[in-house]
Amino acid sequence: MTVRLNGSSPQVTDSQGRFTFASVAPGPVTVMVDLPQGFVGTDAQSLAYSLTMGGTDVTDLNFALAQRNQAIAQNLYELVL
Repeated sequence: MTVRLNGSSPQVTDSQGRFTFASVAPGPVTVMVDLPQGFVGTDAQSLAYSLTMGGTDVTDLNFALAQRNQAIAQNLYELVL
């Protein structure tokens, strides 16, 4: 998967989904994921985070993605209940 900081060049995640942007200046930034083929975002915060950096590492960004077929089935299931 690829992740971007303020629309910059993409960083590819490792096998555990981890990524790093080095030397990020303090201030507002947007971290976004390039939606992989066959996936959808599953909530409002699923594709991008708006953050204010202040000199500390951010280690808990989780992009809520699901395979397209799985997401459609889950939505139908929830509508029926």
